Amino acid sequence: MISLKRRNNIDDKREGKAKVDLKKRELIKNSIKLAPILSLIPGCSSCEEEIYSLSSEKPYVPGAERWHEGEEKYLKSACGQCQVSCGIIVRVVEGRAVRVMGNPKSSPNRGIVGPKGLTSIFALYDPDRIKSPLINRGKGIWEEISYSDAINIISEKLKEKLKEPNKIAILCGRQKGFIKEIFERFAQVIGTPNFYDYSEKSFSTRAILYAMRESFGVFDLPGFDLENTRYILSVGSAIFETTCHGLMLSRSSYKIKYGVPTQRAKILHVDHFYSHTASQADEFIQVKFGKYHIFLLGIAHQLIKEGKYDKDFVREKTQGFDDFADFVKDFAPQRVEEETGVLSKDIVRISRELWYSRPSVVIVDERSTLFTNGLLISSLSLSINALLGNINKPGGLFLVRDISFAPWKQINSNIKGNKIDFSQLPDSDVDTLLIYYFNPVYSEVENSRWRKFIEKADFVVSFSPFMDETSYLADIIIPDHTPLERFEDAQSLSSIPYAGFGLRKPVVTPLFNTKNAGDVIIDIGKKLGFEDEFYFDNFEKAVRERLKNFDLDLLEKDGWWEDPEKKGKDFNKFKFTDPKMFEEPKWVGEGDLYLFPYKSISYAEGSGANIPFLMELSARLKGVPAYMAYETFCEISSSLAEKLKLRNFEDVYISNEKGKIKAKVLIRDGIPDDVVLVELGKGHTEFGGFAKGKGANPRDIIPLVKSQAGNAALYVARVKIEKI
Repeated sequence: MISLKRRNNIDDKREGKAKVDLKKRELIKNSIKLAPILSLIPGCSSCEEEIYSLSSEKPYVPGAERWHEGEEKYLKSACGQCQVSCGIIVRVVEGRAVRVMGNPKSSPNRGIVGPKGLTSIFALYDPDRIKSPLINRGKGIWEEISYSDAINIISEKLKEKLKEPNKIAILCGRQKGFIKEIFERFAQVIGTPNFYDYSEKSFSTRAILYAMRESFGVFDLPGFDLENTRYILSVGSAIFETTCHGLMLSRSSYKIKYGVPTQRAKILHVDHFYSHTASQADEFIQVKFGKYHIFLLGIAHQLIKEGKYDKDFVREKTQGFDDFADFVKDFAPQRVEEETGVLSKDIVRISRELWYSRPSVVIVDERSTLFTNGLLISSLSLSINALLGNINKPGGLFLVRDISFAPWKQINSNIKGNKIDFSQLPDSDVDTLLIYYFNPVYSEVENSRWRKFIEKADFVVSFSPFMDETSYLADIIIPDHTPLERFEDAQSLSSIPYAGFGLRKPVVTPLFNTKNAGDVIIDIGKKLGFEDEFYFDNFEKAVRERLKNFDLDLLEKDGWWEDPEKKGKDFNKFKFTDPKMFEEPKWVGEGDLYLFPYKSISYAEGSGANIPFLMELSARLKGVPAYMAYETFCEISSSLAEKLKLRNFEDVYISNEKGKIKAKVLIRDGIPDDVVLVELGKGHTEFGGFAKGKGANPRDIIPLVKSQAGNAALYVARVKIEKI
């Protein structure tokens, strides 16, 4: 029975509701009466009228006339927004690419696609794309020229330079693929030793590649069978962010955690700050900045001390173990705790977890290894994997087998002289450059050196589809197709455990008067008189010649080929870390804060700053409004902000002896008090209307310090924060 008081309350609510309904009816009636009057006022037309006033005509794109109205297809290709080259399926409607999805048969992504891949269409339809070959008339004036005129100008200029080929340099920002090989072939034919690939960049996997070569004799990234591992120790990596492992681990993480309920795997992340990867791990342990190597030495020490290593594997398949064991004796858990801040009991616990949870793996990536001693960090991670005896075993580290591509015809190399170190190229007498997927004026440390170098160069050719900082200084630009318009192989620079590659095919007709860079190099080679070396009709036929060992019909149907044997590559002996490799990271500057420049998940080819969607995603991941997407943030701890009397979004300068950059303060938990985080990707002086003149580039204040691996280290600057 309802009480009288409650009944009265119900009646009151009903009366109130009735009153509200009457007000709504009056409002609707008045709106209907006023509609004809409001429609006469500019800007007050109805939403319905606005929708139906839109033109039904679709913007024209080349090739659309070959499609029926409403016709759509799902075409397989490979993403080109980073070098992982995930397999994708593109929905194309009436000749227009409208959606990108993952290809389930592709090894790196198995049907999913990351945010960079989703924005392939944004790059395709970027309003600031270079639409035809251009010649620089000086003072920022560019003139369109025909493709044949561009080829003639380049060929005539190179003919003059062939007398001194050592003054020619070719920058090809690719680590794998036939496009890299065609550029390298061109360098050999014209006789220049100055060929530079992706591994020369300051932000690259060079340290890992060199460590693999030292340890296994293999110049490739290690593969990880993450779907079958039971324990992942991630040391400073960005495995859930912007790394070569990212998508593969993302799709594997659910399986290793929940796929077998009684065998749940564990992900432990060790880092100096609470990153997005840390937030996805089962456990996070904070280590002092620049002390990854000490942590790894402590783990190796404990494994060897307790005899928790694969003795059979060490005895039969390794060398240098005794020297390595003597070396790590000095890194007992107590010392490691003092130097890293990681509790000694955690060092002991983690080493035991690694052993008893086998198969287990230790992972580092490019973000872990950009210190001056990144080669040491990479080598130590491989040595711990070797101690665990997990090489080429399910759930462990794999050496990826070579793919049996058919060769092109052999050529005689005309190279004479020695290659100039990439970091010293701006100080050399090189005066002619061919540049493909490389933007050193923006993306290298001490980038002002690169600007001056390219400005004084006699002749520079760029193949960029966008007017980036380096292309702006070129003499000739022959814009490449974007990935969705291009035919080429798609070899993955990632840590897939088994050999595989994709086929990147054009899903739409090229929108503009652009050209595959491979075709351009072939045409220039022929113009220079090297018809025998560049005997291909075009680059597509050159690619197909290399793929004749494969079923091309099946490859085009599936979009991806994977090693059917799923085996690791054989190796002779693993070489443990040489104790002589040990060194502490180097720092430059009088500031009391370490500068940590990092890539977020939104960092795509060219930095991604020309794609607002990616910039807004990065902002949302930081928890800031989308309208601040193009701001550069000085990310610091709350205690440091309190010490310096700074508040959120306050403008400051981050400065050192090299200069200063402007940023807004962003206070975050999980950052050490002596570290400043600054995201890479903004601060462009060119690169289209979306990117130009927005934010700051931390590389402007990073000095040139060579790493153990030979490229420029990125984590070397000490800075201070100044109020504006």
